[in-house]
Amino acid sequence: MTTLRSGHIIKLMPTDIGTYKAIRDNLIDNSINHYTYKLKSERAYRVVIRGLHATEDTTMIKAELNSKGHEVRQIVNVLHRTTKEKLPLYFVDLEPRTNNKDIFNIKHINHVKVHIEAPYKKKEVLQCKRCQRFGHSKNQCFRPFRCVKCGNEHSTTSCVKPPETEATCANCQGKHPASYKGCIKYMQYKEKIFKTEPKSRQTKQQLHKATQQQQSINENAKPTPRPSTTYSDILKNRQNNFKKQPINATIVEPGPQDNITSLLDTMFNKFQAIMKDMIDNMMDQMIKLITRLAPQRD
Repeated sequence: MTTLRSGHIIKLMPTDIGTYKAIRDNLIDNSINHYTYKLKSERAYRVVIRGLHATEDTTMIKAELNSKGHEVRQIVNVLHRTTKEKLPLYFVDLEPRTNNKDIFNIKHINHVKVHIEAPYKKKEVLQCKRCQRFGHSKNQCFRPFRCVKCGNEHSTTSCVKPPETEATCANCQGKHPASYKGCIKYMQYKEKIFKTEPKSRQTKQQLHKATQQQQSINENAKPTPRPSTTYSDILKNRQNNFKKQPINATIVEPGPQDNITSLLDTMFNKFQAIMKDMIDNMMDQMIKLITRLAPQRD
């Protein structure tokens, strides 16, 4: 028996199932406010059936599973979260038996091919819909009712709060419903529950594997030693590499552009020679003409 930090809650941890049931029955008979957890041997074995039509009769599914040796506690047709339409998914709760895992071997139900799998476990905080506190469900809660909308001590179904009035949280007295995921009490409890969960789930094998991987990474990261070389060795290697390289003489053939350029140069030279001859002849003729005209002026 332990007392929690709050000082007004006592936590009882029986050592065996018989003592647990005796304490539970005593608390219920004396109407003592408490909550508890269902024994694993009393919990239903839940599976998910995929492949059946959304309009399939659940009584026929139950009869088919009973004929295959499985005692069904309840079957629930899953509804869409927003539209509330029926989905081709069924939650099946089986009574705890030794052959519960054999249900995964069933491939056909009512002549329809199906796939049976374990339900997906969401990482969410469990909240009681009776007292609005966290960590347990309403099926095992015997505390006074607290409304999820106004926070008063009555069931949510009997609440008469007008829709236009503000809600009041039963946990933090804030202006929001008790189911609000942004509630400060909800956030604190979620951080407390899931903060150390990854460490508690690590096994020795996983830790050993992680250690080996880290060691291999460290070994690969070590630099490989390089051989010591001197400056003279580097020069010798360069000279040897230069001697080994063959000298390939390349002959560049003139292209079409080079031919045009040389042709233009030849034409320009010829034109320049012709112009020079013409200018020389003209100069000679002018000198002769001037020498003839000079005596006549005298």
